[in-house]
Amino acid sequence: MTGMLLVPALFQTQLSAFDGEIETLDAIKVPSTFVLEEERNIAFPAPNTKTVDLLPTQEMILLPVLDKPRRHLAGTRVIRDAIADTLGVRSAILPAKAERPPYPRIARQQGWEGVVVLRVTIHENGTVASTHIRDGSGHSILDESAKHTVDEWTFVPVKDGEVPIAVTIDIPIRFSLNEVID
Repeated sequence: MTGMLLVPALFQTQLSAFDGEIETLDAIKVPSTFVLEEERNIAFPAPNTKTVDLLPTQEMILLPVLDKPRRHLAGTRVIRDAIADTLGVRSAILPAKAERPPYPRIARQQGWEGVVVLRVTIHENGTVASTHIRDGSGHSILDESAKHTVDEWTFVPVKDGEVPIAVTIDIPIRFSLNEVID
């Protein structure tokens, strides 16, 4: 239900008086993240057993005879790929564009507060692939405000070494009347 704001029927008449008056608050810093590692099923083709030859025996293998020890050439440079140093080291998950979700006026007037935990999947390029409400605040208008805002966030691409990867994280968004900036 992208692009829709769910409001109880009781408040629809009150909400119509506030059309276009939802405020956007300052950007927030995401305090913590959780990376969900998913199991990957990789299928390997089975070998064709009809054309398999017998393994060679010791007598069939000709080993070269080394009559001179190998010598290292002076000034020889070893070329090494930099990825070997960083492979397996994941970069931090950092928001590149993360605006604070708007606190709906009707929710502030009713005194509604709560924490919404969103499960967010991030593409390799840092854009949001999907957003699901993992734990709601108890008020759908707050949950939807957080979800629609986080859908527009972008992140610095997460890398495993030098390779960008997709990740899934949980982001808590707190709606508190004490933190409202007018």
